[in-house]
Parts: sequence; C-alpha cells; structure tokens
Amino acid sequence: MQGDISSSVLTDPTQQARVYEYLERLKQDPNGWRNCVQGIVDGSALEAHNQFLFLQVIESYLRSQYQSTSTEGEQQMMRALMSNWLERVQSGHVSAEPVYLKNKMALIFSLVYVVDFPSRWPGFFKEVFLNN
Repeated sequence: MQGDISSSVLTDPTQQARVYEYLERLKQDPNGWRNCVQGIVDGSALEAHNQFLFLQVIESYLRSQYQSTSTEGEQQMMRALMSNWLERVQSGHVSAEPVYLKNKMALIFSLVYVVDFPSRWPGFFKEVFLNN
C-alpha cells in the first residue's frame, strides 16, 4: 500500500503536514478505510505507527458511516480485522506492540460492538472471545 510513514515524521514538520494530508485523504476516500483494513490484515502495514494511522482512518469510518451505510460485506471486513488482531494476540505478536496501538484496537472493537451487538452480530461475545 502506498503511503508508508517513516519514523522521521515525528521530528519533521513538513512530513507531519504530508502525513496529515494523506490521512485526511484516506478518511475522505470511500475506499480509504477498506484499503487500511486490507493493509493491516495482509501485513503490508508492518510498522506500528503505520497501523496506528490506518486505525485512525478505520475509527473515523466506524464513527461516521458504519452504522448507517455498512453492508454485510463491510461488516465482514471489520470482523476480519478483529479476527486478524486476535490471531496476532494468540501468536504472541501483539505483546510486543506499543500500548497506543493496543488501545486503538480496543477502541475499534468497542465501536464495532456498540453498533453490531445484538442486532447485527448476536454472537459477538461467543465469536470474539470463545472462538479465538
């Protein structure tokens, strides 16, 4: 996925502005959140700071559109993201992740839960916590 964010963005105001613009473009792009989910699930967004930025785009989608416009396929994409995260937890990869990334992912789980349980995903707890 295009837009790999280097760690130099932390110290360079010009790069910070570029990242902010890129992030806003992703949020406005109807496929931006999908591309971010895909980047996380397929592993192309390996760096924690890239994943965090992608999760910000996903969070924006969840807060603004998920409840009112998501299709069953889009709901499945969110479930795939969550399943991918849980698989990484079980394999031990998440334990090395920064706390800010774990917290952002916990927020993603919460936002999906609030919208989907119980009407769209009655088996949320069983599928998320018992099957993984």
